[in-house]
Amino acid sequence: MPEQKSALSRRTVLKGAAWSVPVIAVATAAPARATSTDPTTEPVLGTWRESSLAITQTSINASSPFVFCARGADGKPIYDEALWNNQPFEKTVTITYTGANEAFTFIGASTTSHYKITDVQKKSITLTHTDLNGTACSTGFTGFNLYFNSVSVGGTVELATIEQDSLVITASARAGDYVVNDIIDVTPCSPLWGQTPRGPHDVPTKNTDGTCPNGQPADAEA
Repeated sequence: MPEQKSALSRRTVLKGAAWSVPVIAVATAAPARATSTDPTTEPVLGTWRESSLAITQTSINASSPFVFCARGADGKPIYDEALWNNQPFEKTVTITYTGANEAFTFIGASTTSHYKITDVQKKSITLTHTDLNGTACSTGFTGFNLYFNSVSVGGTVELATIEQDSLVITASARAGDYVVNDIIDVTPCSPLWGQTPRGPHDVPTKNTDGTCPNGQPADAEA
């Protein structure tokens, strides 16, 4: 495993608060490693993988995400324990509503996870959290949940209908000089298997023989 180039600058925990998360991210293959010696270039470690994502009309729960590390020419994960495993793992998640229902709002949303709501607008919301003990390749880290979409009409609480695929979830994370981009849904039998999470969506139950009724892979990618 080649050593981390000294030209790459050390980032602090506080720097993570200034990240910009794209509104819509398309899940693409992560590059093996940044090759530029430009000190502003950051090596991409890999992607988030989510194996139990639940997106409904009123909540989003990601309870077992893990880091899927990019692999080098030798087939091994790009992984430098000294610069990755023991550093704070900073995560930012943004959920954006792209539908047409003007009654929808993230205002008043709440979370019972360790994440904090750091920015909230009518149609977008951002959550952040830092795992102080770090995260290794292919291991889980703290998930997030969010409860939203209760509006009061004449004193009566009603739900603003959310169109299918009108919620877009994007994420980024960092540990030291490494970044982890995107979050990819690998929920078994999910219709969005391997894609950027969108919702709300239903995850069908497996067939008795363990296969998925919608033809998607039955097991999350390891």
